[in-house]
Amino acid sequence: QTQKTDYIAADETGAYRLPTERSWLITYTPTAATIGNTFIFPTLNKNLQGTLVSRQFVDMDVVTITEQSVAIRARLLSLRNLIITGIACVLIVIGYIALRRRKPVAIEQTSHLPTRITPMSVITALRRIDWERGAVLTPSQRTSLIAEITTLEQTYFGRSESIDALQNGEATDQLRGALDRWARVGR
Repeated sequence: QTQKTDYIAADETGAYRLPTERSWLITYTPTAATIGNTFIFPTLNKNLQGTLVSRQFVDMDVVTITEQSVAIRARLLSLRNLIITGIACVLIVIGYIALRRRKPVAIEQTSHLPTRITPMSVITALRRIDWERGAVLTPSQRTSLIAEITTLEQTYFGRSESIDALQNGEATDQLRGALDRWARVGR
């Protein structure tokens, strides 16, 4: 019993040529150009010998394409993308509402008003009010608060003759009035 083996025969030039197969993987990336409805596969030049096999991925499998073109489906508006976008929008709206509804913290909850009224304790308390509630105050209120702090600093710690006019009772009343006035603002 003889076994038949196929040996490669010499071509017309006398060279022995092995059949070859070449594979190319071409990835097309979209540009800003308009998108068509079909993709037409390239063809092999008519002067070349050989066959051209086109394949594509379908559900994670490589499938041979028998047609000359494939329909293009845009996947921008898939159900999954719409659900993810909807959830993200809802979370953004909830976060925005939560930030807008957050009530300002009252000064009594975050810091204590001074029990002993002195120029230094009142100025420190007013600066704390500016620091803690500066975002809640209107621009005119904040300007007025800073102006009052500056006036108190100038009156009690600057070069001023007005300190002589403010004796113990008057000074305490002025300081207590400033402190009470600003402790109520922005609640």
